[in-house]
Amino acid sequence: MEILAPKDEDPGPVRRKFMAEAGLHLFSGGASVLRPCDLYQHQKNEKIREALEGCNIYVIGRRRRISVCPHSLRVSGGLLYGNFRLHGDEFTYEEFPFSQKHHLFDDEGAQWNFIDAATPNVFGHDVVVADQLYRKANIPAHVLIANSRHSLGRNTNLEVLYIGQGYGQTGKRLAIDRLSKHSTLQRILAESAEQNPHDEILLLMFRYEHSNNIISTAGDFSVEPTASQEEEVQHLMKVRDIRLDRKTRITLAEAALINHFKPKYNIMHKDSFRTENSKKLKTLKKLFSLDLTGLIVEINTANFGSQLFSTHAPAPTPEESFSSEVLGRLQSPEWRRETGISAAEAQQYITEMTHAHYPRFALYSPTERETFLHALPWGES
Repeated sequence: MEILAPKDEDPGPVRRKFMAEAGLHLFSGGASVLRPCDLYQHQKNEKIREALEGCNIYVIGRRRRISVCPHSLRVSGGLLYGNFRLHGDEFTYEEFPFSQKHHLFDDEGAQWNFIDAATPNVFGHDVVVADQLYRKANIPAHVLIANSRHSLGRNTNLEVLYIGQGYGQTGKRLAIDRLSKHSTLQRILAESAEQNPHDEILLLMFRYEHSNNIISTAGDFSVEPTASQEEEVQHLMKVRDIRLDRKTRITLAEAALINHFKPKYNIMHKDSFRTENSKKLKTLKKLFSLDLTGLIVEINTANFGSQLFSTHAPAPTPEESFSSEVLGRLQSPEWRRETGISAAEAQQYITEMTHAHYPRFALYSPTERETFLHALPWGES
């Protein structure tokens, strides 16, 4: 391990044991989204449970309710068209036209070509569709929003209220099992019904199955590492081959995301990555023992078409996600023609980047990091 200076003392001349340092990058798949009312219908549905296998991190989010205007629905070319309603105060609505982007598929992978559609009631929370084989299916409004063109813009964004994990002692419990008996979710629903009746609550579930080990060498190369060439190679091989067990990945992801968003209803982990607290967190001790110096946890909701935000973590903008030069190229028809990139591909890339949050944390204080090579872009918590 690198030689660390006492926190409150002048570290003196910089001494480094190794030329490289390593960090851990955890990243999720896309979001699987349910409404609270879906929990009890889906909990015993084996196909849905299979689809949600590995979804151990969940986010409870809130936004202004968006429903489907019952009288606006029509079908053309097997696709749906109509208006979304953005609910306002005192039972008012603002309507936004939509058109379905592409066909949906059933559980067997067969394409749905709709011939009829209607809402089951005046509330417009769902659309019941029928195809040419007279099969019927229920499409929740949030699924239709994610698969439609519309101008709702940031009205689709979700405020992060709570983040948790559903793993269990055996590692077999899914997030839906945890949420079906979750006292904080019940509290959120009760308080929202009373204080924000025009809002809706949605449940997002994520898998953290994969990770990358990031190795960096940079900084002041005039400082000669004390490790021999053989020790340097052994260190690089060690940090390159680090693999964390699933439970550790999930716990790290939960702690980092809570620290990043600082959701209203979370109590634990809001300051776990402060330097004075990080040495106390049991899971972080494993990273220290593995010679890792930083952590990045990525969460992405591009597949759902809604950005996450909180008071402490605003939804990213294109200007924040790209340099002006890169954004200008992506938005330039001339550059896209020269590179063969379509406007749709460029926009998809922008969407992927602006629908992601990247909580990142250094595992050592600036004083400690001065005593060894530190070149990765960790943010200060």
